[in-house]
Formats: sequence, C-alpha cells, structure tokens
Amino acid sequence: MATFRAFIAVDLKANEKIAKVLEELKSALPSLKLVDQANLHITLKFLGDTEESLIPDIKKTIERATIGLSPFTISLIGTGAFPSKSKIRVIWIGIKNTEQLSMIAKKLDEELYSLGFEMEEREFSPHLTLARAREIISSMKIEKIIDQYREEEFGKEMVESIRLKKSVLTPKGPIYSTVDEVILG
Repeated sequence: MATFRAFIAVDLKANEKIAKVLEELKSALPSLKLVDQANLHITLKFLGDTEESLIPDIKKTIERATIGLSPFTISLIGTGAFPSKSKIRVIWIGIKNTEQLSMIAKKLDEELYSLGFEMEEREFSPHLTLARAREIISSMKIEKIIDQYREEEFGKEMVESIRLKKSVLTPKGPIYSTVDEVILG
C-alpha cells in the first residue's frame, strides 16, 4: 500500500514583513533552516506516514470538522521560539483570533483517532513556523530578533480552506503539495 507523509493545514501567503524577518534570521544564523515563503502554513494536525487509500476518509473528516464554518480572519502577531527563547528549536509568528482554528484542530484530532491516527498529547498552539534548527541552539542574535518583533503585527489572513498536504523531505528542505482541499462556507 502506497503511503505519503501528510499533514492538515491552512496555507498562508508571505508578505514583506514576514520576508524581512526571514532575511534577518538568515543573516543572523545561516545554519537555520528557513521555511520557504511558498510553504508558509499553520499545521492543524500532523498525520505522518499515511496510506493513500485513506485520502477520501480524511477529506470527509475535514468536512465534518468544518461543517457550518464560513471563512474567518486570523491575525499574525509577534514572534517567539519553541521550546524557549534561550533554547531555540523552532522560531515562529504567533496567531491571534484562534477560536475557530482550535475548534477545527480538536475535532480533527478526535475524528482522525477513529482512522488510526494518534491523539495529540500537547495542547494545540497555532503558529506560523519561520525557521528550524537542527538541534537546540542558543543565540543572542536570534534572541534579539525575536525580542525586536515580539509585538509586531504581521497582518491578517482570511482562512478560506483547509488542506490535506503532502510533504516530501529533500536535502534542500521539504516540498509541500496539496492532496485535497475543503473550502469553508
């Protein structure tokens, strides 16, 4: 049975402010793996290796999780890091107005469990990943950038669809493609 590395996400568009932060991160620490601007997204549920035969069931699950939902707006505000600013593995932009995203993520988690996917152990924390480090790093330059943009408003995005995405890992970074999509409304 053919499988693919899958996740469910909201795709986002890059803007000048996001591009500027990505450039600053790259200059400050070239070893960071930046997310390609064409790949910006909010992950609602990481599925991992997924059988292609499950695509129709996953789409139905997304439809059930979004039933009755119209397109909605989220705000991209502030920067931070996981697990912490002094021990960096992931650098992100925060998301505000997340009630609908959180509700969708919770429903997806519950419904996908019946298809054999694991339940999330961590609470859903919606964010836009900008960069990843191969291992946990500590960098004053990066901390300074995170502090500089901690309250920055990066714009608003209209969430109009939820997508089942495929991720192909390559030495230059992941390549994402849309497998299926559910339009809100």
